Amino acid sequence: MYGTIFNLNVKPGHEQDLLELMDGITPKGGVAWFLMKPDDDNADLIGVAVFESKEAHIANANSPKAK
Repeated sequence: MYGTIFNLNVKPGHEQDLLELMDGITPKGGVAWFLMKPDDDNADLIGVAVFESKEAHIANANSPKAK
């Protein structure tokens, strides 16, 4: 398995829209993903994406949908 940790800066009022959009997405080679909201008051979310292999992760990162 291979994964990445990322930060999402969410525009105020758009958090629910983002969650609904991402809820139906499982990229090819994806095993799981998680979004976490820190306890502080900023709008950022912390994400973790897990892939079946480094190659699957790189393919996803290079796909047009990921940009």
